[in-house]
Amino acid sequence: MAYMTAEGIASCAEPLPQVVTETDLYCRRSAFDVPSPLVTREQNHAQASGWQHHVKPGRHRLDRAQRKTIVRCFDNPGHRLHVRWKLAIDPVYAATSDLLADTSLPVLDVGCGLGLLGHYLSARDRLPDYIGLDHDSRKIAAAKAAALQAGLQQHMQLCPTDVAVLPSVQGHVVLLDVLHYLSAPRQQTLLAAVVPHLAPAGRLIIRNVLREPNWRFHATRLEEFFLERSGWIPGGAQHYPTAEELRAPLENAGLEVQIRSLRGKTPYNSYLIVANAHR
Repeated sequence: MAYMTAEGIASCAEPLPQVVTETDLYCRRSAFDVPSPLVTREQNHAQASGWQHHVKPGRHRLDRAQRKTIVRCFDNPGHRLHVRWKLAIDPVYAATSDLLADTSLPVLDVGCGLGLLGHYLSARDRLPDYIGLDHDSRKIAAAKAAALQAGLQQHMQLCPTDVAVLPSVQGHVVLLDVLHYLSAPRQQTLLAAVVPHLAPAGRLIIRNVLREPNWRFHATRLEEFFLERSGWIPGGAQHYPTAEELRAPLENAGLEVQIRSLRGKTPYNSYLIVANAHR
């Protein structure tokens, strides 16, 4: 499959469950916490010898001037505040940027929201062809305006998922704070749908809340309640998956799956899930 234009995206015929934008989970400076009990000793060893060296805390954070440049691309004061906070203290963009280093593969960002990942990758001089999809047409409109303001309209294709399609492209796939806004069956459908869009050297990068019997999970649920009430996430959370609910279908699809904490010093129960073909 090859990279497509926005017109090509609109003509695809592959169904995609409707998704909403990324969660506004504000994370502090350290990208990783103490290894989670979800990760076995063998898995920790695999991470240490495999992808962990790509995700060093703060290694590729933007400086203040770079963050201000991105913030100025957004006209809406609420969006500017959101972008300022996300770029300053959320470790997911630095972590994702490291995982996408040294690649020319296109990036399919499902649930892209305001397209912040594209701006971040551009600021790090590592923006390949970027395709962002989101259910919220208002955020896509704001994302397009910001991309135009930044001069990135040739590199960032941004489309509402009202057309209910995935573009015919293979590369990396990113799902940042998306899955828990879908029901359990639709989560499985989406995971199955994105796997064929991974190139042989592509990565599936997921950041999501995981359901666990601890206070962090309940703190996350409280935060999600306020996000829904604020109108930022219409409909709110539908199902919080367990680690096994994400790991099993991806491993059954032939992918190697690694899971690490990505909550920094926040009280939220956030994890980074990285899946790629066995090498």
